[in-house]
Amino acid sequence: MRKTYAEVSARFDATLLTTLRCIKCHLDATVPLEQQTMGYTRSELDKHLEPDFHNRREQIKRLFCGLQKDDLGRFKCPCCSVHHPQKYRDDEEVLAHMESEHEEAMNS
Repeated sequence: MRKTYAEVSARFDATLLTTLRCIKCHLDATVPLEQQTMGYTRSELDKHLEPDFHNRREQIKRLFCGLQKDDLGRFKCPCCSVHHPQKYRDDEEVLAHMESEHEEAMNS
C-alpha cells in the first residue's frame, strides 16, 4: 500500500526534529559538553532559546562556577589587575561589580 505525503512527512519530521542542536550551546565553552551535544525537537529548542541561558550575564555566571576560590572562599574579579585584587563573597557580587566597573566585558 502506498503511503500518503502526510504519513511520509510526519515520519520524516519526527526523525529530523529530534536531532536539532543549539548552535549557541555548541559555541559556548561555558556550557557542559553533554548539553552542547543534546538533541532537541523544534519546540524544545524554541523553549531552550527563550530564557536568559545564553545572555552574557549567565555565561559569566557559568564561568565563575569553574573558577577557584581563595582560602577564604572568595572570588577575585577576572578583569581587575593584579595590583587591585578585589575579592567577593559570591558570583552575584562579582557580577554586580563587573556590570558597574567593566561594562565592556559584560557586552562583548
